[in-house]
Amino acid sequence: MNPQEPKPEPETAELKQWVLKMAELTGLSEDLEKFRAGCIEKYGSVEQAMVDVEAVLARGRAEMEKAFPPGQPRIEVGRKPAPGENVSLARISENLAIRIWGGDLASYSCHTFDFVNNAGQYIRTPAGVKIYSLGVGGGEVHSIEKSLELADPHNRPGSLRNSYDKSKSLDPNWETYVIPDGTVLCVKQPGLQDRIVNIPMRFSQGSTVTLQTYRA
Repeated sequence: MNPQEPKPEPETAELKQWVLKMAELTGLSEDLEKFRAGCIEKYGSVEQAMVDVEAVLARGRAEMEKAFPPGQPRIEVGRKPAPGENVSLARISENLAIRIWGGDLASYSCHTFDFVNNAGQYIRTPAGVKIYSLGVGGGEVHSIEKSLELADPHNRPGSLRNSYDKSKSLDPNWETYVIPDGTVLCVKQPGLQDRIVNIPMRFSQGSTVTLQTYRA
């Protein structure tokens, strides 16, 4: 350091805590100096980085509260069917079916589905089974869990994939899909014919079309 340059002010306890938190979220908890250097390069100083980043996060929280005001029913993305909730079954093979229900994303025109066995127990997507959406812009359909895995293959601390309640054990059979209303799915299974599944379409009065499956 040039002796003519003023020495940087020591970090406050608040700033140190923020650096540790953000470095962990960005996967740099083992290299805090690299994180600090990135803050200085982008914001001019670590202090300014904290001010600017926290301002962005505060705006995000405000927008979330505006979109989902306190007191509104809680939205659970990927939850399983509630007691008494209307559920449709689409038989995929002798021992496998797709279970479809409305979920909490009706206002976003989406349904939720998972796989169930002959006992009606939900299971993870069986090995070798692939799901594709048909039509314009179609492609492979991934579950919520698989999408998080693909987005964060290293399971970084603090990531969305790693943000579950650690006091609760993970259900090894839990896997859920969210799909837009009216989507036509093609389910491919090793050694079996493809199956076509029509996701229900909601109408203004709240009714839905009849769910059917057929061979491709």
